Amino acid sequence: MLIKLMGVKWSIEAKERCKARMKGSGNNRYGTKHSEETKRKQKEAHLGDKAYNWKGMETLSYRLIHTRIAQRYGKADRCENKNCPQISVWYEWALKKGKTHGPFRSNYKMLCRKCHSVYDRQLEKAWITRRNNINNKKQNG
Repeated sequence: MLIKLMGVKWSIEAKERCKARMKGSGNNRYGTKHSEETKRKQKEAHLGDKAYNWKGMETLSYRLIHTRIAQRYGKADRCENKNCPQISVWYEWALKKGKTHGPFRSNYKMLCRKCHSVYDRQLEKAWITRRNNINNKKQNG
């Protein structure tokens, strides 16, 4: 029946009759609700690379990657370093060495700020960059 109606212009009266027929108890979905399982399945069906506007992890900024990780796995709330004294109040998601940014929990671990900076050798890298900048200035100037 629907195929026969394709391309047919409906009159205003016909549209109003159809609207009235589909309102309230005339609608076959009237009074029904999706179960929690169905809602979960619908949500999972459109997460990550399955979303219609997903362009890949390469296109995301550093901040957005960490926001997505926090949304998916929750806020980091402990340090997974066995040698940490566990006295920090600031925790962060750290990318494991040899892994790439992606939607998998196994690519990340929770660390306190101190352990994260040690793990990433941020201070050492900062001093190397500063030393290189100073050397470049001496050579150029």
